[in-house]
Amino acid sequence: MTPSEAALKIISDKRFEARNVDTDPEEETFCNQFVMEVALNAGCKDLLGKRANDQIIKMMTSTAWLEVKEEGAQEAANQDCLVVAGWLNPILTNSGHVCVIVRGELVESGQWKRRVPVAANVGRQNWYGKPVSYAFRK
Repeated sequence: MTPSEAALKIISDKRFEARNVDTDPEEETFCNQFVMEVALNAGCKDLLGKRANDQIIKMMTSTAWLEVKEEGAQEAANQDCLVVAGWLNPILTNSGHVCVIVRGELVESGQWKRRVPVAANVGRQNWYGKPVSYAFRK
């Protein structure tokens, strides 16, 4: 199963539905677990058991991961490579955010004013195939 196929299958799993987002400042979202499960489907154990910030730090410091820009990310996802987008929260004790780039074409992001890849996101809302800019605040 490709990372895009795994993301599409896994995203609807009830385990990844956000909890307490409207009622509790300690809301629970599961982006890291979603990315971890997609990664495991791709044979990657690097992100296992890590929070989003820790996953990002692992990817930034490991020679097994390459940093790519928007066009390269979409190209790699279209070639069935595991591609993870992330935002490292500068308050390292808080959680950042991660999502998976999936097969598709670059699309114009009105928010970022440039073309961006499409993603699968788990967070306050779970979705598949929207611009990656939907997954991150401005």
